[in-house]
Amino acid sequence: MDNMRTLSILLVTLFTFNVFAQDTEEGMYDPAAKKILDKVSQKYNGYKAMKVDVSLNTINRDADINNTSEMKIILSDTKYQIHVDEDLIMYCDGASIWNINTEDKEGTIEEYEEDASGEEITPSNIWTIYEKGFQYSLTEQVTEGNVKKVTIDLAPENKDLDYFKIRMVLNEKTHEIISMRIFAKDGTHYVYTLKNFEANPSTNDDTFKSDLGNANDSNDESDLPF
Repeated sequence: MDNMRTLSILLVTLFTFNVFAQDTEEGMYDPAAKKILDKVSQKYNGYKAMKVDVSLNTINRDADINNTSEMKIILSDTKYQIHVDEDLIMYCDGASIWNINTEDKEGTIEEYEEDASGEEITPSNIWTIYEKGFQYSLTEQVTEGNVKKVTIDLAPENKDLDYFKIRMVLNEKTHEIISMRIFAKDGTHYVYTLKNFEANPSTNDDTFKSDLGNANDSNDESDLPF
């Protein structure tokens, strides 16, 4: 998976359906799920920029993997800055992507290419990716404490992708994302839990650029789920 293909595994196959779902020749498109997803999209697209703390739990029971990473993310349109633990910083200014190892202050730089297919999950399109090429279904509604939670499963229509499902848990009242679980075909689950959130933080062009002068051009794939 390359770097843009992470925040690239986020939305995926649908294996549970409920009584509200409508079955068509094209597949399963639950109007109750779409109504909620539209409100989530409207909410997040209303921000010029976002600052989010995210906990990522990577799980693969067959491979005995259960790791947790902490991320600090700043987003603005197609631009982003992502800190992963104390080891990695990723910058994207909409033209280039820098991947920097913070310990040795070295890294790589590659050209940013926008995904024309709309199937690739990126930091900038996770709120709207369901609009094209995905089926969706509302699978659960529960109340925990004072929070009403709704679970929506998304499945890509393209079955050749390296993930088959994304499960989103949303706050039904505020239309905020609580967590996302990405189901990869190799058995790995990527569980993103959104923690602290700040709308419209102060940013400028330098926020999304690296000052690493000795970065080498590279098109190597990254093991990161982004």
